[in-house]
Amino acid sequence: MSTRPLPVSTPAAQGVDARGVQAFLDAIEGRPGIEPHSLMILRHGHLVASGWWAPYTEDRVHLLYSLSKSFTSTAAGFAVAEGLLDLDAPVVSYFPEFDADITDPGSRAMRVRHVAAM
Repeated sequence: MSTRPLPVSTPAAQGVDARGVQAFLDAIEGRPGIEPHSLMILRHGHLVASGWWAPYTEDRVHLLYSLSKSFTSTAAGFAVAEGLLDLDAPVVSYFPEFDADITDPGSRAMRVRHVAAM
């Protein structure tokens, strides 16, 4: 697999407060119930901070379960904030072409909030 390295920059050059990054790291370290594996912060297409907690390393293959849920929930949050998505709307309202085909009362009652929460 061919990889292309991300452009690297300083946090300040990309408008990221390094003190905020450090405060986040300190908060994680202070919580014994949280076991981080790695962290990469990108801003404006540049890698501004990265690190790995032992035994994980940059070169170690790491399985990422449910990662797509993180991106999907972030996108949904943006859509809600922009008024494009209503968590309390019926799911079928976003798919009017299937309205006549969905006759099950439970399916018709399903809200976007239900799908977002799995």
